[in-house]
Amino acid sequence: MRHLEDTSPAKTKPVAYVPMREKYDCLTCVMAMVLNISYEQVEAAFGGNINPSQGKEEESQRIAMAVEALIQRERHGAIHFFDMPPLKPGRRYWVTVRIDDPANPLSKEMSHSIVVDEAGKVFDPNYQYGKFNSLAEWQAAMTLPHELEGVVEIFEYSL
Repeated sequence: MRHLEDTSPAKTKPVAYVPMREKYDCLTCVMAMVLNISYEQVEAAFGGNINPSQGKEEESQRIAMAVEALIQRERHGAIHFFDMPPLKPGRRYWVTVRIDDPANPLSKEMSHSIVVDEAGKVFDPNYQYGKFNSLAEWQAAMTLPHELEGVVEIFEYSL
């Protein structure tokens, strides 16, 4: 059994904030932040950002496969949680959020992605929100109804 260790924020490369450039590229930004690589590297690995005009099933499968391949290529691992666990300091997370946005009909089908770093700071690629000191602070600032939907712990291999 492999045991993961908590990482001291002082010993990890800090998250570099990557704001959204397009309407549906929050996942591209989040992957760049959690993996400490450039937006362009993620976009190339994905073969382009999410395209909601494509079939939902095909597009979801394309992105899911690209995310897993990119995580592995960058020598990282991912632990997917089905329920929202308590987030532990010393761990880096990709969190999906369901936001009820009446101005965006796709919000009923697509989740938004944010990052929680080892110190508990939140990085929201939506520039309207940006950076926060905690998930509670981010939730308090979110003006639309929302629900934390899922979490993936992203960790670097220590081989």
